[in-house]
Amino acid sequence: MHVDFYKYSAPVNPVNEFGLVDPDDKDGKKPAFVSYDKDVDNWNATVECNNHTDYSFIAVDNNVTLTVKIDGKDETASSCDAMLYTPKTVCFIELKADKKGNDWLNHGMEQLTSTIGFFGEELEKYENKRAYLCNSRRPFVPSIHKIAQQQFMQKNKILLRIKTEIEELK
Repeated sequence: MHVDFYKYSAPVNPVNEFGLVDPDDKDGKKPAFVSYDKDVDNWNATVECNNHTDYSFIAVDNNVTLTVKIDGKDETASSCDAMLYTPKTVCFIELKADKKGNDWLNHGMEQLTSTIGFFGEELEKYENKRAYLCNSRRPFVPSIHKIAQQQFMQKNKILLRIKTEIEELK
């Protein structure tokens, strides 16, 4: 199924840095958003922007409809929270605020992989491809997650970074 992610795109203001927020709503129905004020919003991830004018943001989860067929029925597919892109770089982002266990890691990688699959051949137009798994309650990742990162790279052909700081996009 082809999905036009770009129709959900919004430009990002040219600032030095901005935040990505996965709202903490009871129903879990609000999409992620860009924030320019960390005193107002609790940022799940910080993005270096260095005043670039070519950043665009897409809220994916709770915004872009991704479906798969299960037993002949359309079911909502798992998806990551957001995407950022420039003319040369695409970046898939999953935002977490979990404290317990390693389930957040496996679940986040599944969400990223699912979204990358829906993005499909569109990936080929980008020189740089990134994926971030950002857990604001576990910003430092032990070296044991290197195996998970290697498996993600083999499966998706995209480097997975597990941290809350998203480096400047090219």
